[in-house]
Amino acid sequence: MPMLLSRTNITLATALDSICRQSSHVVAAAQAAGRRRARYAKTYSELARLSDRELNDLGFARANIRQIAKQELLTGADQ
Repeated sequence: MPMLLSRTNITLATALDSICRQSSHVVAAAQAAGRRRARYAKTYSELARLSDRELNDLGFARANIRQIAKQELLTGADQ
């Protein structure tokens, strides 16, 4: 019986190690998503504060602010 207990302990330790590694990936993904959301919110907010004339000078329409902020996430530098 001691051999079986030892194998069980090894199996449990392996399973716990796997769960820990997976949970750290989940946490990292959630943190990355939070950073992307914050970048989107910052871009959106900065553009929304501009007047229609300032947006026009930049070649943007107010109706496109959401799309521009989303596009920045795809093309902008990761901060």
